[in-house]
Amino acid sequence: MNERETHIYLAGLFDGEACVTFKVHPLKRKNRPGCPTHNVRLIRVEISMTNENIINWIHQTFGFGWSKPRKFNTVPSHYKQQWRWACSYRNAYKLAKLLCPHSKILKSKWETIIQHYDNKKYNLMKTPELSNANTQTFFPS
Repeated sequence: MNERETHIYLAGLFDGEACVTFKVHPLKRKNRPGCPTHNVRLIRVEISMTNENIINWIHQTFGFGWSKPRKFNTVPSHYKQQWRWACSYRNAYKLAKLLCPHSKILKSKWETIIQHYDNKKYNLMKTPELSNANTQTFFPS
């Protein structure tokens, strides 16, 4: 499989299994005088599945992010172990640049991440629909 085919395959896999989060939420800075609140961006991409080999392959293919078993507090014994690969911020931008041209379902989320990092004047704090800590998280069904 060449690099283009790999990206097409992974775009389909991420369309069906991944969660892309682009969120702005208020963060109270308790260590600052007056405890000011700042709007903080959370940009994260995550994919979970029970096949460890595919998660490891994703990690090796991209060369960034992290992968490890997903931990739950209480899991019935008949459940399979779940594995997770995730990346955030600049690595999510790299991933968006690779997968956006081939994506169908998550295309708008990838474009939001790309726009955020490509446009230096893009100021999220002045965007009314995001400044109230609204989440733009998409879970494919």
